Amino acid sequence: MANRWQKYYSGYGESAGLDIDAEYPVMFGSRTGFDLLVYPPKVSAPRALVATVSVQRAAGPLSAAEIKQFRHGRKACNGLTHQGRLATLSIRNGVKPEDLNTLLEDFTQFLQQAGFENVCQTCGAAGATEGCFAGGRYLHLCPNCLAGMQQQAAKPAKPENPVAGAVGALIGSLAGAVCII
Repeated sequence: MANRWQKYYSGYGESAGLDIDAEYPVMFGSRTGFDLLVYPPKVSAPRALVATVSVQRAAGPLSAAEIKQFRHGRKACNGLTHQGRLATLSIRNGVKPEDLNTLLEDFTQFLQQAGFENVCQTCGAAGATEGCFAGGRYLHLCPNCLAGMQQQAAKPAKPENPVAGAVGALIGSLAGAVCII
């Protein structure tokens, strides 16, 4: 295995049927029609995990009662939040691979029974999404949004104009000298 997290997560990935990314400490896969990303919120603490899925339903986000209902009796579940389109399941430190598998299966079945559908985190389009790492966070993007983000990243940065920079510095230093005098 190419890196330390691949070695650490190999048991989790095999048990939960998730693939392990070659570059980042993230496991990804699809369950019950939902595209999951499972990763540590802090790379320095690889035993703490969160599972995210981008979902929405006509009835709105998860209610406090629904969250309480899901968490009841699930020791591996440390918390559940739903902000915007992102549902985040916090998983207890050091959860066993087989317990992770069960928890993820319960999580996706719960979302399905609650009437949620898999959507793009950016535009809200229903359907399959792909996980990507952008701006320091993991996102669930549809093919159109992913292509747009890749095109934007491929655009060369605007070249700097050294003459304009030199003129600006000269004007700034003259203004500073006038203020001092």
